[in-house]
Amino acid sequence: MWRFDFAGDAPLIFRDPVRTFVATHPEDVRSTLAAAEEARRDGYWIAGVLSYEASSGLDYTLVTQPSSDFPLVWMGAFSPPHRHAEHDVITGPYRIGDWHENRLDQAVYRQQIATIRAAIQAGLTYQVNYTVRLKADFTGSPVGWYEDLRRSQSGDYAAYLDIGRFAVLSASPELFFRVSGSDIVTRPMKGTAPRGAYTVTDERYRRALQQSEKERAENVMIVDLMRNDLGRLAQTGSVKVDALFDVEKYPTVWQLTSTVRARRPPELTWADCLATLFPAGSVTGAPKVRTMALIRDREASPRGAYCGSLGYVTPDGDAVFNVAIRTAVVDRCEGTASFGTGGGITWDSDPDAEYRELWAKAAFLDGIGGDFALIETTLLDSGQLALIDYHTDRLKHAVEYFGWPWYPQRVQAAWSRLKRHHGRWRVRLLYGRDGHVRTTRHPVNRVSGVQAVAYADRPMPPRDAWTWHKTTRRERYSIDALGHTSVFDYVLFNEDNEITEFTRGNLVLESATGMLQTPPIEAGLLPGTMRQWLLDTGRIHETRITRAELEAAQTLWFINSVYGWVPVRLLEETTD
Repeated sequence: MWRFDFAGDAPLIFRDPVRTFVATHPEDVRSTLAAAEEARRDGYWIAGVLSYEASSGLDYTLVTQPSSDFPLVWMGAFSPPHRHAEHDVITGPYRIGDWHENRLDQAVYRQQIATIRAAIQAGLTYQVNYTVRLKADFTGSPVGWYEDLRRSQSGDYAAYLDIGRFAVLSASPELFFRVSGSDIVTRPMKGTAPRGAYTVTDERYRRALQQSEKERAENVMIVDLMRNDLGRLAQTGSVKVDALFDVEKYPTVWQLTSTVRARRPPELTWADCLATLFPAGSVTGAPKVRTMALIRDREASPRGAYCGSLGYVTPDGDAVFNVAIRTAVVDRCEGTASFGTGGGITWDSDPDAEYRELWAKAAFLDGIGGDFALIETTLLDSGQLALIDYHTDRLKHAVEYFGWPWYPQRVQAAWSRLKRHHGRWRVRLLYGRDGHVRTTRHPVNRVSGVQAVAYADRPMPPRDAWTWHKTTRRERYSIDALGHTSVFDYVLFNEDNEITEFTRGNLVLESATGMLQTPPIEAGLLPGTMRQWLLDTGRIHETRITRAELEAAQTLWFINSVYGWVPVRLLEETTD
């Protein structure tokens, strides 16, 4: 199956190519594209992929590492595609092992960035898109994984290609170029910021990205490169910039995007566009020729489909191709999956910030796993819902964060229906990406006495959307206590060994001075509604808390809107 979920087009599914066109050596790249163009002239649709290493076959001055087993070009000639419907796709389960990269030690990364900055200082380049490859064991259905990638990322240029040994799964947000009639449009994406923990900080990061001189300079460099490339093939004087510095929202990052448009001569084909524009400037840097030579010398392995392009061509010559970022490749022979990530390095780049950006772009790999819903859980007691305004407000902010439609009437109606029940219940409201609301309820007893808690067995993952927002993706909270089999809850901590929260509630301690303290959101925690109410009323205060401070606390509490204040005691760690 070959599938394209491109913005502005109906999702398309191609099956059973009539002919295939494959290049495995640089000298065959141009003739392979020419053969595919001939099939297009015969009335077929064309769909396929170019690897990054196809560059040298289109222009001998664009050097890359030798290609791996992945083909440089794979194109198919197809009968008209099916318009996508959910029942057309048969998915299945899959399993991905731990992601690893042998050379992704932060000290080594700093050395590589220092070398690139030296090249910039010497005037050899202005910007280098430096990338790395992550690898993991993979079993099961690549289509199932693609479905999860596509839904979790909402990339405007997602595509799935099955070419036998390899399956290419792209959740790309970036358009490489679109040919529509006499128009050619390209939308280079350069400039990244992480998402913030909550609406206020998220908006602050968005504004900072849009106003950043460094990020805007990076974007302008690539816009100028794309303008120059388009100028080589477009009608004289037709190249123009439609938009600069648009900020687009994705689950783990903000991205800075610009739009460049030109008019093409009637004789210019999609294959000519690829030959002139490929690879996209956003995945090389500028100037392209010298920068690609630096990339070849600095990166540890060929990129393959990552940083290449996936796309299709209609029989009348219109075409659309993506930039294959946020793209994974499954190798069925090896039983592995690979994923590339990286960013643009300039003279102003901070190696540690670039290292964090690299992981921010890959963070969604830990968050995939099908659709998810937002959760609000509270206490219903004698027809009264605890902290209901706080829960509704938190839910609204989470819906806005993920870019879902907000239907307040549905939420209020669901709360009202719950209030009709008598007794004492733990109630849960679930809000789906389509705005569908459902509720559940379970009897709940009061908790009395001091409860035992213990440290979790490992640090929590780096701070991300699945930490800050309460969702049905709760795998990271499946915690084992160190040497304990029966505890009320587990004390969580981050990679800096700072205390964060419990798995089901927030943490408050009384310090030696008598102050009631709770860890800040920045430490990596879910901002609970009771915690927020206590902060708003001045009863507790945010401060970073170490293990030593936790263990020296006068009193320790577990808090949430279901159980209220629960005094707890920390058990000593034991070994079997």
